[in-house]
Amino acid sequence: MIDTDFLFTHVANIDKHGQAKLAGGKIYIIPTRAGLVFAIGLTAMLLGSLNYGSNIGLAFTFLFGSIAMVGMIYTWRNLLDLRIETVDAAPIFVEQPTSFTVRLSDTRGLERASITVATVDKIDAPAVDISALGNADVELYPTPQHRGKYNLGKLVISSTYPLGIFYAWGYANTTASVIVYPAPTKAQHWRPTVRFVPALRGGARGVGVEDFIGLRPYRIGDSLKHLDWKALARERGLVTRQFGGDRQEEIWLDWNAVGPGTTEERLSRLCRLVLDAISLHLSFGLKLPNDVVPSAAGDAHKHYCLTKLALFPNVITLD
Repeated sequence: MIDTDFLFTHVANIDKHGQAKLAGGKIYIIPTRAGLVFAIGLTAMLLGSLNYGSNIGLAFTFLFGSIAMVGMIYTWRNLLDLRIETVDAAPIFVEQPTSFTVRLSDTRGLERASITVATVDKIDAPAVDISALGNADVELYPTPQHRGKYNLGKLVISSTYPLGIFYAWGYANTTASVIVYPAPTKAQHWRPTVRFVPALRGGARGVGVEDFIGLRPYRIGDSLKHLDWKALARERGLVTRQFGGDRQEEIWLDWNAVGPGTTEERLSRLCRLVLDAISLHLSFGLKLPNDVVPSAAGDAHKHYCLTKLALFPNVITLD
């Protein structure tokens, strides 16, 4: 790909619908290497034909020159009024590849061929074709190296169709981004601060015999008296009845309780603790130097806490 990073004068901006459109004035076009060779050859044909007075040589020179001019127009038109749309990617951890979907749509009733999408730092995808008034999706797979909010940034939309002797491209802004969580540490030389809710000390931690709370698939070792024999008779398989206790644990994952280390080390340890607490189905809170997340449980709470860690030290508010 030709290096075009030095040109950002005309960029297709995002409209109120979250889309960008490559208008005619935002498309650049230059000869490719093959195009330069073609131009040199065409110039040699012209000079030779004039020198020897060859009419057939001149005819072929003007014929090939006309084909090149028409090809240049078609290359430029291949990108004209192309619509670009992107969406946010799902959250990931540091150094994991993410996937951004870029949708290209035709708005002029023209078939588009061999269109390539890439980021300005050269992360690209295979070329795609677009039918008249249709669309095509391409996937970009950047790998963020730092936690926080990773922005996809500007995209380079390009094509050399149909002759390959001209390279047309345009820039499009995007708002697509992804939250990059800290990488969970593998070291386990610390323990979270745990305390019991004072008013609820009597029973087992979420597992007891006081209140029926639901069914779950049978596990080897479950007591036979807790099996739901009626469900088995209805051919629903082996399921175990669960009963809730009357004691809860409230776990606080505290910035000051994960041992000494750099900011990134502490965030990685807290990330590991969040994942461990979720895997154990525990309710937990998060204490950071600049913020406190109340105790809760579930996937939504997990992603909220991990986002807090990803964007630390910024205080965030999520809907």
